Amino acid sequence: MSDQENSNNNAEFQPPQQEEPKKSKGPFDLKKHFGTSKDKENEGTWVELPGEAKVLVARWGNIACREYFRRKTKGKDVAIQKRLLPEHVQDAIMIDVLANTILLDWKNIFFDGKPFPYTTSNAIYALTELRDFRDTIVKLCEDENLYKLDQDEQIAKNSQSALSGS
Repeated sequence: MSDQENSNNNAEFQPPQQEEPKKSKGPFDLKKHFGTSKDKENEGTWVELPGEAKVLVARWGNIACREYFRRKTKGKDVAIQKRLLPEHVQDAIMIDVLANTILLDWKNIFFDGKPFPYTTSNAIYALTELRDFRDTIVKLCEDENLYKLDQDEQIAKNSQSALSGS
């Protein structure tokens, strides 16, 4: 290929132009973007699961969660900081905290085909036996969109779609 042909080929190639990111106009309102409902964080918000099931989930780190966690880990501070607490003990503490302060209720839940009414004991059992259920509750309680001040039904549905992978 001649230099002329080579330079013509190079001249014809145009890399795709990247669009400038659109900048929002006006001030950035912290409360609008980050404001959450303390009631929803502490008392929970209902989240739909597949079928007609629902769970009432409070936000991780709410007042009751922090106080309960402190009581359950009293005397274990050094072991926790030095990462000396055995994994099964850590899991038991986490499940206990979730069942007593995060997963507050449920509706239309079955276990192995049988109605499974909400009790703290049943929550502990389900969170212990079903790792994926526990992981789902953890994801929900950490999803700030569920606790926003101006949350509408679409945001909750979008969050559920993200969890189910659809």
